[in-house]
Amino acid sequence: MEKYKMDPLLLKVATLACFILAGLTLMPWPYARDISVLGYRALCPFSPISTGLMCYAGIMVNGHRRRVR
Repeated sequence: MEKYKMDPLLLKVATLACFILAGLTLMPWPYARDISVLGYRALCPFSPISTGLMCYAGIMVNGHRRRVR
């Protein structure tokens, strides 16, 4: 059975998307319904937790990309 290798460019884009989304979770958003754990109205009410999870996902995807190369 042949293993399928993912395209490194696709994985690089996924890594960048994870880090960009992690940064967006910390952005102030005046129309947010709830106040975040950090004390202000952010795009994501679980700001520090969601930022950490997205950074972790980006690190994992980047590690996979480096192994595929």
